[in-house]
Amino acid sequence: MSKNSESATLPWKHLKVVRRDDMPIRDGLNLTLVLAVGLSAIVLLWGASQLSHWGWTIGLGMVFSYLMLTNYALMHEAIHLNLQNNLKRNYVLGVIASMFFPVSFTMVQVTHQGHHYRNRTDAEIFDQYYPGFWSRVFKSCQWYGTLLGFFYILVVLASIATALLPGTSQNSLVTGKEFGNGNLKDITMHDVWKIRLEMLLTVSFWALVIWGLSLQWQVVLVMFLMGGFNWSTRQYIAHAYSERSVLDGAFNLKHNRFMSALLLHGEWDLNHHRYPDVPWTNLPDVPADDKPRISYWKHYLRMWGGPVEVTEPEPDMWNTEQMIEHLTQQELRSSQST
Repeated sequence: MSKNSESATLPWKHLKVVRRDDMPIRDGLNLTLVLAVGLSAIVLLWGASQLSHWGWTIGLGMVFSYLMLTNYALMHEAIHLNLQNNLKRNYVLGVIASMFFPVSFTMVQVTHQGHHYRNRTDAEIFDQYYPGFWSRVFKSCQWYGTLLGFFYILVVLASIATALLPGTSQNSLVTGKEFGNGNLKDITMHDVWKIRLEMLLTVSFWALVIWGLSLQWQVVLVMFLMGGFNWSTRQYIAHAYSERSVLDGAFNLKHNRFMSALLLHGEWDLNHHRYPDVPWTNLPDVPADDKPRISYWKHYLRMWGGPVEVTEPEPDMWNTEQMIEHLTQQELRSSQST
């Protein structure tokens, strides 16, 4: 593990964003959603275990998988300090939502913030390859692995590995461009201790739930894998084949109202990258881009065509100062939290 106490993304975690009066964080709504999603997930797992039939497991697992999309959207709000006005409550609810992934909230927070700084750099072009046979093979494996759900498994394993073997996050194989995640390099020893505590809490929670409710572990595993597939297969949809720009390398997609509500407006990803401290309730209301919104499902089907060859130069990675300057230019005032 690197002895660095700072990283490119670490300061943003401690940034207190003061939002405009017309874009308040809906504390009560978000708290209700976190609790409702968590309780519903447990009820679905209990119901499938009680019915003890693979037909019911698959059927309830499909419902569970879409519920987990909302759960991740709530995690995502907490990552950006948009889930609660109070930062301590924001962290607590973020950890609760992360337990239903299940993953370490701190690990996802650090790596997702790294995504905002490295978006469409070589470390984050899973949909593009450089000329050459092996580059195309590696990217194809990475790309179709994500579409088939393996990215979810890797995220969960990364949380476990980082908690047990912190040097994993600095390993070149784990952070390399072919199969790894460069954002893991931003994890510090301070983060590792939080990751360990969060994973210990997560394991203890699920051990208690499974034992207390007599859940069948096979049913739990299958339903979580179904949720992981649903999340992983669409995880990169808003960035696939977008321009190579840290800020503008994303799309605002079109989806039906039900799915838009389920995703907490997650299809407005270009708006999110331009205004990362705007709560999900206001994402559709920020200034629209002149680019046409693409059909969500048509774009998803296009992704199965595979990665394409690189045609644009790599953008420079951003840092916290650039992000603060960008937010200031967007008239979203920011100051350091106490």
